[in-house]
Amino acid sequence: MTAEDLAALEQAFVQGFRAAPDRQAFLRLAGIPFVRSLADGTTACLVAVRMLSETTVGTVAPGFAGGDLVHHPLPDSMMGAMESVIFRYRSRNGDVDLTFGEVQNP
Repeated sequence: MTAEDLAALEQAFVQGFRAAPDRQAFLRLAGIPFVRSLADGTTACLVAVRMLSETTVGTVAPGFAGGDLVHHPLPDSMMGAMESVIFRYRSRNGDVDLTFGEVQNP
């Protein structure tokens, strides 16, 4: 799966999860494991799903002759929004946060 495909799936997951009348059922339908083995061999349980939202409002570029950075605010029509999801699993060794991609590719 390409990075673009994974990003599109993550956006669809975020939208669907927020709109789902039964989020437990949505997680099951999406194939998100409630219990999983971690890299260290311990068992961890899903305890939280965290949504992160980011909007790009500007860019920066090096100033003349390598001076300070110059800020370039973006007009509203060029601002980009991106949402991501973090799955928090808890094991006897503590919490582990996994990205959508990490949960999809154990």
